[in-house]
Amino acid sequence: EIYRWYAAPVSGAPALIAMLDSGWRHGRADARVLRTADVAGGRGVQHVHLRNDQGSAGEDTLGHGTICGAIALAGCPTAVLLPIRIFGTSREGRADALVMGFEIALR
Repeated sequence: EIYRWYAAPVSGAPALIAMLDSGWRHGRADARVLRTADVAGGRGVQHVHLRNDQGSAGEDTLGHGTICGAIALAGCPTAVLLPIRIFGTSREGRADALVMGFEIALR
């Protein structure tokens, strides 16, 4: 009974899920995934890379963001995903990248 809300039909505009993680592996095609906003370099919001070509900035080299994003989309099939890459290849994040990620998500 606690989980009855989960089975309820969803109506209205699609939800936008802003995922602050390691990006999205764009070789995994999904029309509900927007271009990755890459702020892992920490150069400021005005220098955000929006990429979806494989092997470029924003590509998820860790796999974590892609898996978490796929799970979120499976749980909310009408949603649209905005991957925001705040972690680089070393799995370390910077505080300024996190702040920039939130700024993009809240726009």
